[in-house]
Amino acid sequence: MQIKIISEPKQKLKYLDPNFDTEGIDEEDYEYVYCEDFFSSGYAADCIANSIFEYDYEKGIAKFEFEGTDNELMEYGEDCDGSAELWDIYERIEKFAEEFNVDWENCEFIDDSGEDWSEN
Repeated sequence: MQIKIISEPKQKLKYLDPNFDTEGIDEEDYEYVYCEDFFSSGYAADCIANSIFEYDYEKGIAKFEFEGTDNELMEYGEDCDGSAELWDIYERIEKFAEEFNVDWENCEFIDDSGEDWSEN
């Protein structure tokens, strides 16, 4: 299994909380939704995705990287709620990209059989 999903630089890795009323509030006091909070549900797919997730606000880069076996990747979710399949993890990463409007510079999610799920 090889995962190498890296965003283009200068992505916005936070956005204004849509439930926050900005009227009469200074911009430095706005409440934001941050990328590191996206995978905090406690469910297995989020735990696994979070364990291979890195981000750099200064450069605006988000990345998911892993090299090992499918089973080794799935072990990251053993202490979390529920269970997950490989497809669930890939879907959560894609949902993250959609939520934060991230463009990928590189996107590989290759399982032990050699199938690249990012091409489906």
